Parts: sequence; C-alpha cells; structure tokens
Amino acid sequence: MGQTTTGINAQLGAGGTITGRVTDESGNGINNVSVQIRNTDNYTIIWTGTDSSGNYTARGVPGGNWKVFFQASAYTNYICEFYNDKMAVENADLVNVTPGQTVPNIDAQLAEGGSISGRVTDISGNGIANAIIGVFDITNNMWLNRGGSVLTDENGYYSFTGIPEGNHKVSF
Repeated sequence: MGQTTTGINAQLGAGGTITGRVTDESGNGINNVSVQIRNTDNYTIIWTGTDSSGNYTARGVPGGNWKVFFQASAYTNYICEFYNDKMAVENADLVNVTPGQTVPNIDAQLAEGGSISGRVTDISGNGIANAIIGVFDITNNMWLNRGGSVLTDENGYYSFTGIPEGNHKVSF
C-alpha cells in the first residue's frame, strides 16, 4: 500500500468519425436514439446518442468495417434497425471507416411499429411480476427493440412496442 507502479503506458491511434441523422417518417429528427457502432460479430464498441434534431457523431471509431445500429428510446414506438434500413444483423450494411476521416450521412429513418401487450398470471389469475416476455420473428430471431425482451409490471401486465408488421411469436 502506498506504492506507485510506473510504466503503465498506452499509445492511442487516431480513430475515425461516423456522423448522421435519425428521423421519423415525416423527416423530423428523433431525440435520444441510441446509435451503436458494432463489429462484424455484432458487439457494440461505441455508443452515442442523437440530439434534439436527430443528429449524432460517433468519434474514435477504429479503422475497418462496422455495423451501425439505431435503437429508439423504450418510451417510443419506433422500430429499431441497422444502417441502410436493414432489420437483421446478418443483412446489415458495413460502413468503412478510415482513421482521421469522417464518414458522413450514415442516416436512418425509423418507422413506427405496432405493439403486443397482455398479462401473465398464475393458475389463480393473480398477476406475476417481473416475468420476462420475448418477441420473436417467425425464424426465431428476437426483435432488436428494447433489448429483445420486457418485464411484466407488479400486476403482470406488459407491453412490447416498436414491432414491425408481420407474424410474431411471444415467449413467456
């Protein structure tokens, strides 16, 4: 205790920048959208958010190819997506970043989705709190919105928003 360790150094290289704007279907900027820069294995390495006009800047992005994911606030009904209007991670377009350079206009237009809601009860009809609800597409991919699942409230009610049109499976 009380000793100093020296020589713990690092040399940081220049990163690149990705900028863009996230809007609704009318062209209005959407505030508080989480913009995630993800590697090709779909792990997020950088998070940033949109301002009140829907603009964002992701700085310090290493050189290479990246996926950009747009996740609206849980308090909205916007459908999440990857850059260039892609719903599935395996179809996500890659954005090539060069250190020291800015890649502009990596924009997204988020559509409003539908919702699924209900109540989870025990055999006596009492609501079950904190049950995990997952919504999947028909190929068993968990929807991206809201981290893929929601919890029931203290009375067993849930609402899952931002769901694209189509057929879905609900898991309890």
